[in-house]
Amino acid sequence: VVVPESYGIPIATLVAERKGKPLAIVRKRNIGIEPEAKVDYASGYESGTYYIYGVNPGERIIIIDDAISTGGTIDSLIGYFINNSVDVAAVACSISKDMYGGRRLIMDKYGIRVRAPIVLDFDDKGNLTVKFELD
Repeated sequence: VVVPESYGIPIATLVAERKGKPLAIVRKRNIGIEPEAKVDYASGYESGTYYIYGVNPGERIIIIDDAISTGGTIDSLIGYFINNSVDVAAVACSISKDMYGGRRLIMDKYGIRVRAPIVLDFDDKGNLTVKFELD
């Protein structure tokens, strides 16, 4: 289970524990040991470098985050992992802000469906809608 720092950590911790799988936290700063990789990212809110620890070629992972908006964070991570022989089996976020196109970007670019139980969007009149996708 892989999670970018920081709001998704509680959810990813629970999933990793329930599945009996290790948890790898992708950090926004170097924690004092040499990372396996550094990956630049740009989300709808910030840009910077992620430091990846504990994910190796040949492994199969799921990525969990708190929310997806533009998809910049998830796109950077998936791109790195695929290019380094890591199998991205699934991506899940607590909330998708579909009006920013992040889930569509990931589906179009990688063919990976980002699962999100709560989906925010605007209807054709500009009103905020909330949908629940519990599959």
